[in-house]
Amino acid sequence: MRSGSCGGLKTITSPRRLQVAATAGVRQWNGQPFPISVDERGNRESHFEVRWRRSLGGRQIGVARTQWSPEEGLQVLMLELAAQSPFGTGTLEPRQVRLIAAHEMGHALGILMHSDNSRDVMYPTNTATSLSAQNYKTMGALYALEDGTTILR
Repeated sequence: MRSGSCGGLKTITSPRRLQVAATAGVRQWNGQPFPISVDERGNRESHFEVRWRRSLGGRQIGVARTQWSPEEGLQVLMLELAAQSPFGTGTLEPRQVRLIAAHEMGHALGILMHSDNSRDVMYPTNTATSLSAQNYKTMGALYALEDGTTILR
């Protein structure tokens, strides 16, 4: 939990606000290319889970843990999100967590490379405000490929 000052008032970033922000980030990809549902209560069997860490080490604030096999294809094991800033400034703000979750969900959906455009949520640092048209086009192009296609950069 983070306490800060805002015009003499204390502001608190609660774990629930961070969870809501992470959920919103994951859902930004809804319909791109298929429906995405999020079970915040743990009532259904999930394809993967989101795990919170105080820190992920170094400057890292999120990671999509995946594995690839020819038989199963890309499997998402989990998303890990940091709750604390790697720069010692306390708990991350919900806006940052939403963008981190959206970025990591992009990796989980198969965008393995980072964008070179700072307006894209797939840019390596947290500079975007939402998914860009380029993010959606990249996802569309990725899922238009036949299974087993190798992409060379």
